[in-house]
Amino acid sequence: MLYFPTGNEAGAIDSYTIEKIGIPQMVLMERAALALADEMEKICKDRDTKILVMAESGNNGGDGVALARILTGRGYRADVMCLNGLKTRSEAFMNQLKIAETVGVSIHAGKLDIENYDVIVDGIFGVGLSRNVEGVHADAIDILNQAEALKIAIDIPSGINSETGAVMGTAFKADYTVTFGFTKLGMLIGEGREYSGNIIVKDIGFPEKALQENLPKAYTFDNSDAKKLMPRRSPSSNKGTYGKVLVIAGSKEISGAAYLSAAAAYGMGAGLVKIFTEKSNRRIMSELLPEALLATYDEAEPEKADIRESIKWASAVVIGPGIGQGKAAKLFLENVLLYAECPIILDADAINIMSTDKDHFDVLLSAREGKGQVIMTPHILEMSRFTGIPVPDIKKDIIRVAEETADKDNVIVVLKDARTVVAKPHSGDADNETTEGVYINTTGNSSMSKGGSGDVLTGVIAALIAQGAEPYDAARLGVYLHGAAGDRAKEKLGEYGVMARDIIDNLSLQD
Repeated sequence: MLYFPTGNEAGAIDSYTIEKIGIPQMVLMERAALALADEMEKICKDRDTKILVMAESGNNGGDGVALARILTGRGYRADVMCLNGLKTRSEAFMNQLKIAETVGVSIHAGKLDIENYDVIVDGIFGVGLSRNVEGVHADAIDILNQAEALKIAIDIPSGINSETGAVMGTAFKADYTVTFGFTKLGMLIGEGREYSGNIIVKDIGFPEKALQENLPKAYTFDNSDAKKLMPRRSPSSNKGTYGKVLVIAGSKEISGAAYLSAAAAYGMGAGLVKIFTEKSNRRIMSELLPEALLATYDEAEPEKADIRESIKWASAVVIGPGIGQGKAAKLFLENVLLYAECPIILDADAINIMSTDKDHFDVLLSAREGKGQVIMTPHILEMSRFTGIPVPDIKKDIIRVAEETADKDNVIVVLKDARTVVAKPHSGDADNETTEGVYINTTGNSSMSKGGSGDVLTGVIAALIAQGAEPYDAARLGVYLHGAAGDRAKEKLGEYGVMARDIIDNLSLQD
């Protein structure tokens, strides 16, 4: 797994490395500066490039001063400007400053014409920033952001909250961020993703023991993790081996959502898929997906539909894509929550319906203990409707909102955004999964920001459950595979040309 520490968690790893393992702080600082200098040589190939390191007197500034010394030794003009806006100076910073002055690095204080520089390096604040940026620091960052120079941040852009990604008053907007050991959590979520630019992670020698003794809460998968969770296929299997997915989706006005969810379930390996949809969709579903079983209802008389028989048949149920918010949709949602003995994926209109009568559906959710885990897959606006939390506030702390909702409603939350977050409840009938923390997805891209992509995700998750994956594993793995499929589709079709059906066509786990 790949871990994304907050500032406090990164500090704990750093302290353990220094105090328990015995690697001196100055050694880590030199490694960081050397790694940063190597990356800057790749970015700035011309030795005539004029570089300014803007430094404050903490350890992040110490990295910057050491960087200027190393670059000067490699033939660059690399100056340092010290802001001197803090009451204290770290010992490591003072040591680096003395070394730099001794070897002739140009050190400035006060006003400097930044327009003379081609590259600006942000060494003002590191991951430990815990208050809004004000005064001389805010003024300096605002001036730096207005410069036309290439901008590079050390470890994390100054002013970005390392836990939430929020801008703390103001923040340095980097073209590149060279970070050490791990991508910091705040660089992946909130505004931190935009402000960090192109993130480059450099290994500076944190021992594995330091990580294991201080495991961060947030993590993601790589391909090897995904492979371990993939349900196995048997040479002696049949269609019944790989489960039955029921997709309750579509309405008179919308037919595509049902198709995309069901097709994705087949594309992800489900043995049997049944579409339960409005009767006007029968012909188009038969033509688009002849492999699927079909059950239909009359929107004018939904109570006559045999929904319970289909629910009883299934080993995983999807409800919500394109189903609308009318009488029929609400009736079917109530039946699913009451009678499904298998895991349920609630998406789109199912979540919107629950949001309009929260007390009623809270009772139905709480009554599901022991019947099969519920997975919710809202985007930010749907989450706002469900929780009553304004969209801007969710974006400010997306992980906290996902975790609190998971705990409060005893559901697995797949909160969809540029970086999708998967959180599980820490009590109730959640899986016996030992992994704690919260999953942050790093696959996927902007080409997937189109109608239908979320419908595909529901089918992927349901298929994994039908094949035997635990619901939390299915949610994490499904999000990973869905995003990876979007990445492959983008490679083939470009950023603008990907359709939801192209994600289905690229569903696979590759080496």
